[in-house]
Amino acid sequence: MNLNKTQKRIIELLFLKKTASKKELANEMSLSQAALTLSSKPLVEEGFILVEGKKTNGRAGRNEELLSLNPNYGCFLGVDAKTTSITVTEMDFAGNLILDAKLFNDQEVLSCVEKECKKKNILGLNVTYRKNLSPDQHQTLIQKLNTLSIPQIHFINNVDALANVYYFLHQEEKNFLLVKYGPGLGSCIYVNGKPITGKNGARSEIGHAYLFNGKKLEDVISFSALLHKEVDEIEGAEALYQDKEKLSIALNSLSLCLLDSDALLALDRIIFAGVLLSKQSVVEQISENIKNYEKDFPLEKISLYPDYSLLTKKKASLQAFMDWLV
Repeated sequence: MNLNKTQKRIIELLFLKKTASKKELANEMSLSQAALTLSSKPLVEEGFILVEGKKTNGRAGRNEELLSLNPNYGCFLGVDAKTTSITVTEMDFAGNLILDAKLFNDQEVLSCVEKECKKKNILGLNVTYRKNLSPDQHQTLIQKLNTLSIPQIHFINNVDALANVYYFLHQEEKNFLLVKYGPGLGSCIYVNGKPITGKNGARSEIGHAYLFNGKKLEDVISFSALLHKEVDEIEGAEALYQDKEKLSIALNSLSLCLLDSDALLALDRIIFAGVLLSKQSVVEQISENIKNYEKDFPLEKISLYPDYSLLTKKKASLQAFMDWLV
């Protein structure tokens, strides 16, 4: 079934709201209930949407049917290539995480994906990668995955996927800088609901900002630069949290670059992502650094990536859903 713009929006709203009546959807989309019913009926008939229960609207004898996405319609796979491992996740059509497997080589990933393709109706797959892992390093895996009968396969940077997922779930926030620290340093800027990209298609990158000593920020404060070895996000965050001197140097440099970014972009919000940046004491230290340099800086601009531990698992499979919806 080829979905039109209205039908895609219905699916998107039901994904975000979980359940809604036709009246609620019609109001959200500025449609009449008749027009909403006309667009949603084929979605019910094709199995995209379930009609479950009824909601009393406050007037005697008048109930409204509740609509929700059918979790069994299909699934989305995500392959998240990390520094020391590869995670395969699977999300059903309603957004529930139904698989979270930590693997260690391409063959294990391929076997896992093949197994899921035999059991489920896989609608799409997304592969995310860390900046320090180039697309070429995973070209063999991509080629193998392309031999499977998956309708859509996409490839995207880890931080870009995090930013895309954040905006999808918080569409009212159209201007923000997302900063992901650990094990490298990445960022993405959204302006008027669109990500900023360079002429080569690369997203904005705070890790490439230059410090006063002429070095790039990422070359100075990445986990590998500070700890002198490759570590995953959790291990590196814990090591830095225990080494207060190195952590202080890293956060001071990051704070300066955040101030520069805000001065240039007049940001509405700065969002912290990553295990280390989710620690309250770390956020407080960055806030204190910023206030020392700029006392009038509105700290309410800074917020933590919501539900980071869950969404970082789901981001690749959720990105696959978003790609399918487009």
